[in-house]
Amino acid sequence: TERDKMRVIEGLEGAAASTGSGFDRGAMDRLLAGLGNRVFLMRNVHDAETVIFQSRWALSYLPGPMTLPQIRQVMAGAAPAASAGASPTGAPRAPLAAAAPVAAAPPVAGAALATAAGERPVLPPDIPEFFLRPAGPAGDLVYRAGVAGVSKLHFVHAKSTVDVWVTRTLIAPVDEFGSADWESARVEDDQKAKLDRQPQGGAGFAVVPAAATRAQSAALWRKTLAAHLYQNLTLDLYACASAKLTSRPGELEADFRARVSQTLRELRDTELARIKARYATRLQTLTDRVRRSEDKLRVEKAQARQQKLSTALGVGATLLGAFTGRQIVSATSVSRAASAARSAGRIGKEAADVERAGESLEVSRQRLAELESQFEAELEALQGRFTPDAAEIERTLLRPRKSDITIDAIGICWIPWRRAADGMVEPA
Repeated sequence: TERDKMRVIEGLEGAAASTGSGFDRGAMDRLLAGLGNRVFLMRNVHDAETVIFQSRWALSYLPGPMTLPQIRQVMAGAAPAASAGASPTGAPRAPLAAAAPVAAAPPVAGAALATAAGERPVLPPDIPEFFLRPAGPAGDLVYRAGVAGVSKLHFVHAKSTVDVWVTRTLIAPVDEFGSADWESARVEDDQKAKLDRQPQGGAGFAVVPAAATRAQSAALWRKTLAAHLYQNLTLDLYACASAKLTSRPGELEADFRARVSQTLRELRDTELARIKARYATRLQTLTDRVRRSEDKLRVEKAQARQQKLSTALGVGATLLGAFTGRQIVSATSVSRAASAARSAGRIGKEAADVERAGESLEVSRQRLAELESQFEAELEALQGRFTPDAAEIERTLLRPRKSDITIDAIGICWIPWRRAADGMVEPA
């Protein structure tokens, strides 16, 4: 029974813990569930791994001691011992190893858990029967009894505006006391389309615990299922504040994270375009100002060079005329000297203009650099805000409304198993 199997698993797990070796409870559960006729599992404390082996012959002592005609039939054709010797009482010893092997009976489908093929247990009409549809060929099937419950659950979360109904199908093992082990149940979505009301032809049926065939069992299953659903079945809800997103009902976390990443990339592109548009005019204005300042500085420098050259030529001409002329002082010479002096004075003014143009260019360049630095800082902050890996995902577990739990169907669920070519029984 399922309870016997759990005791064996607990014992194996305890032995593994005492020796410090690893133990996979789920794998051992599946392994024990699939053992067929004359297939055994051996756990030797001196070995690292478990061993699965199959005996060649199975000898049953149930009929009792062999009769004399049976002994004569077994010993027929056996060669007599050449020297049998004598027993301590003087009687001749019977040969021990000369017996021919007894042919093993053909295995019955479903191992020890099934009755003869086609023998379907009769259940009360108050307990509905469902049959999981097997995959693959229908031959050599064995149905094992479980309990199935199809329920509708109502999940509500006002903050995230979630208001959804979901359907869950639970298929649980049943113990020898007729109780459904909902803790070990397999949880699926709506499986109504895969639940038949009639079995496959020629299939065998496992023995159903007598306690599970009572009419009041269905009411007990319904009550325990409703309590289990409220306490254990939750709806995972994920939320990301930076993306302003909430997961859809039933959406996996990986799918939600992918949707968050896409949304963050779109938000980043939108914010990036907005920042560029906000800085574009100011950057262009300062860039144009720097270019004009550079042009003005070049003009001022050119004018300063031209003024220096003109002044040098004027002073040179005045001095040359003074030294070569007959009259040292004349109106012309005085006028030339005055013009040369004025040109020399304008050199200082042009130098001051060059200095002011240079300072204006430096100020414009500094303002442009500060604005570009501010622009880059906002871009870096933007990248940090919308990085998918840094997005915080908040997980909320929603419990169903207790008053809204609806159990649409509950009853015995026959689960198909199939015998493989190696004799192992596997879920079908």
